[in-house]
Amino acid sequence: MTSRRPLDRARLRLTALLAVAALLAACAHAPQNAPGDAGTGPDNPLAGCCETPERSPAWLVALAEPAAPLIGNVIGRIAWRGGYLAGDDEALRLLGERMRPLDVVVVSSKGRLSGNTLPGLFVHAVTYLGTEAELRRLGVWDHPAVRPHQAAIRAGAVFVEADYRGVHLSRPEAVLNTDRLVLLRPNRTGKGGRAGAAARLAGHVGGPFDFNFDGDDPDRLFCTELVGHVMPQLALASRHAYGRRIILADEMIADALAGRNGLRVVLYLKGDRQGVLKPGRAALARDIGAAWNGQRPTGRRCAFGR
Repeated sequence: MTSRRPLDRARLRLTALLAVAALLAACAHAPQNAPGDAGTGPDNPLAGCCETPERSPAWLVALAEPAAPLIGNVIGRIAWRGGYLAGDDEALRLLGERMRPLDVVVVSSKGRLSGNTLPGLFVHAVTYLGTEAELRRLGVWDHPAVRPHQAAIRAGAVFVEADYRGVHLSRPEAVLNTDRLVLLRPNRTGKGGRAGAAARLAGHVGGPFDFNFDGDDPDRLFCTELVGHVMPQLALASRHAYGRRIILADEMIADALAGRNGLRVVLYLKGDRQGVLKPGRAALARDIGAAWNGQRPTGRRCAFGR
């Protein structure tokens, strides 16, 4: 019998090379401000946000397409440092005090390869399902979609996210293993709407991840698509890139800041090597705009830190 080991090794080498090529291509194609370009000026800090999502060459995307699950699994596992918010008690307290069921936490993790291969500053979204007490108040704790996950929820896995592992439950400390987060709250859902959305969200746990990031494929979901799928009333904006419909996390936040979707910004936290910052909405807009205009996102330091 012929061994498959050489073929497997060759496939892994190709996958790793494509993953590195995707990262290098994304970095090389980041837009730069021309001399005299207003860029992210004070009158419009979000100028240019989300307008050029095709950062990698089309030929590279086409080459990688057949191996998307393999590449996605490699990229998803590579990290060279932990998130700056990880293990910070103040960040955990601030998030815990403000969260409500169906809130969306959008994160930026530049210490992970996955946080650098997609365009923009924020590239991943996680939805807060709720604790047992909160789900009981919504009337869905004993819903057939929630019941299989009761033990995990009681153990602290109260978020739902879609990533290379599929659609799964996550704990707060895993969500906080990031550099920045924005807490967004749906404002177009009453109690009945939240109950239905919570049941739909729980029902997706165990589903497959969409490594091709195709927003028109309802059988597989990527992170921001999951948010729009369980709460269509949010009217999340989408764009076409590489022949498919995508939902950008940065655009979700930008539209929330501008009142163009059914979300509102509740909290913005960011960390660095010195500690944790709590900038406001204006700083959030500047940071997102800077990321899309080839600048380094910045922000004012707040009083507390590690």
